[in-house]
Amino acid sequence: DYPVLAFSFLLLIFFIFSIPAFAIDTGLIEERARKGASIGDVYTQFKDKITNIIEGRLDIATAGLYRGNVEKNRYESLGVYFGNIRAADPRFYTDEPITVWGTLRSKTYKDAVIINFSCYRWKDNKKIRADKIIPNIKFPIFTLEEIDTECTFIPKTENPVPAGANIVTFSAEYNFGTDAYLKTYFIDRERFRASAREGIDSLTQFGIKDKTPGSVSTNGPVEIGLGAGPLVTVSEGYVIKPTIGITLTNRKEIQDKDKRIITRWEGKIKNITELILLVPPGITLQNIDSCSKKESEEQAKCPCSMPFVPYDENKCKNTCKETVFNPCFDACIGGFTDKDIEYDAFGGISKGGARSRCIEECKTNSDNCEKECEFLFKTEDEKGKYTGYALDVGSLKFKDLNKDIDKHRSFVCRFDPSQSILDPTPITTRYFRVRSRYNYLLENSV
Repeated sequence: DYPVLAFSFLLLIFFIFSIPAFAIDTGLIEERARKGASIGDVYTQFKDKITNIIEGRLDIATAGLYRGNVEKNRYESLGVYFGNIRAADPRFYTDEPITVWGTLRSKTYKDAVIINFSCYRWKDNKKIRADKIIPNIKFPIFTLEEIDTECTFIPKTENPVPAGANIVTFSAEYNFGTDAYLKTYFIDRERFRASAREGIDSLTQFGIKDKTPGSVSTNGPVEIGLGAGPLVTVSEGYVIKPTIGITLTNRKEIQDKDKRIITRWEGKIKNITELILLVPPGITLQNIDSCSKKESEEQAKCPCSMPFVPYDENKCKNTCKETVFNPCFDACIGGFTDKDIEYDAFGGISKGGARSRCIEECKTNSDNCEKECEFLFKTEDEKGKYTGYALDVGSLKFKDLNKDIDKHRSFVCRFDPSQSILDPTPITTRYFRVRSRYNYLLENSV
């Protein structure tokens, strides 16, 4: 039997090395002569090949979007934050201007970030806006930038600055977005009950080690928490339908993989501009149309704690224009003048100036947003599509709750999984996806 086992092992090694690595253009690989590989080399190559296969499968299992985008940006220092805030002088006199400087640092996730900077001092618990603010316009940021800011308070007889300690607050209101996903397990109810009657944990029975998968979201000022399951039983009918919970929480700090703090900030969620829930094929939110009804009896049938409406690829692309391109375009028009256009020797436009380049960046962001809409709904096996539902942010029921959210806001939806969601395997793994856009207010004082 030993020769047979040895030969089988060699065939296995040969098979693994013959599998092409994912996303490798073999036409660009240079062929070189090399010495015979040692046992250590074989092991290393074997391990790398297995890792590539696993990661490639994981990339497929999450349809690439979240494995590529969410995981990549899970520990990035995303968002807007102030640094090096300091006074121009160690002390001021009551009859001279007071100037405070700071640096506004930012790193975007996907969309252009439109920043509205301001600063003020406090008197009797009231805000007094600075007389000179730089920059004093809304301006867009597309990737990674640092902007020097300046605030000056001019002494006035009717509103003097009192002697002693005074507090100056730097403020930046901006738009941002966060993506998240949640891995959830599904099992046939009768199979689950059969295991439960014998006192067997289904996840343990079938070798599932990650028994309580947590939601994973991109970094930034707001964290998205998701909760469903982790093991959802599937049957033809439900007395009590399973739920998925969504919570947007204001972050106070960002940590890296080793739990070291990268950035701290003080801020709050001003309002939510978009919240999208994407459920895998085989899951629906029943009676979703009842959410938009005016009659209280019909509204009671709404499967969510707040009104949600159907959301598809076309609505996604319309959102790209409304929430990505239009605000960015307006900021470019308001922030730059026609003088930024460069002319050639004959009086013609040789190259667009800052305004033109800004608008081009807005267009690029919008185009990228539309491309994401095309694969946002795709599944791992290309045999079906995700179904989307959007929070009706303009509804009367949510309107009052969408003001100065501050720390957090939560939503719950009951969903219906059908038998079609199950694979032939005992336990099926699926992913819920959530995308959110919001306005955030950052404040730092000195």
